Amino acid sequence: MLVLTERVTTETFKDVDPTPAPPTEGLRKYVQPFTNTMLVTIPGATHGLGTADLLVQCYDAQTPRQPLTAGWSVHASTYEVLVHFSQLQTGRVVLVG
Repeated sequence: MLVLTERVTTETFKDVDPTPAPPTEGLRKYVQPFTNTMLVTIPGATHGLGTADLLVQCYDAQTPRQPLTAGWSVHASTYEVLVHFSQLQTGRVVLVG
């Protein structure tokens, strides 16, 4: 048997301006190919995106490309990106920032 209940809340919410601020700069992309490795290191000076706020995606070398599962981190001040795989992989890392 399904029982429906109603929840009443008395929380109040602040008004928020729904208009997002315009971006100050456009997003840029950097692509780093890699071959037969479990670790990819991309120094901040190499990708040149100038931020630790990056989107990181990895793809294999097949056609069409398939996403790879990877762990990754971005150093907060040098912006160095480390990408690690659980097994040897070939493909490319795409950074957007």
